[in-house]
Amino acid sequence: MSSFLEPIDAVGVGDATIVPDATRPVAAVVTGDDVRWVTWPDARLPDGAVDDVEVLATAAGAWVVYLSREDAGGDLDTESRTAVHLTPTGVTCTVDLGDRRVLGADVEGLWIGDPRDASMWMGEDEDSEDPEDDEAVEDDDGDSDDPLDGVDPETLPW
Repeated sequence: MSSFLEPIDAVGVGDATIVPDATRPVAAVVTGDDVRWVTWPDARLPDGAVDDVEVLATAAGAWVVYLSREDAGGDLDTESRTAVHLTPTGVTCTVDLGDRRVLGADVEGLWIGDPRDASMWMGEDEDSEDPEDDEAVEDDDGDSDDPLDGVDPETLPW
């Protein structure tokens, strides 16, 4: 392992440039001739080895998103993601995204989406009954398996 930074996409924020490392939880924050190092050793990185690192730039900083894939057999992969938000002053937060896909980022936070491929949820369900049928309509009793049901985005730390 080299002791030098293995840079991925650099992000300019004001007069500073944030340069995350592709293999370690560290980034250089360069302002003029000054270089500061920012680390996030306590961030809960994805389970297993990190397979991919992506940087998403915003006007206020950068999101570094780590992805880990585990072979679940056949054509299926189990994915796990963690995002770290960096600004020129340091790390503002880390977020365990689980299997959620990152769609984009802005100054308000990350845009995340359904982990399933669109073909899995866009078509009609062959097993479903006619929704006009009164017996087929079920009341929403809050028994969803989605861990993000009931989460108010306004209360999230980012």
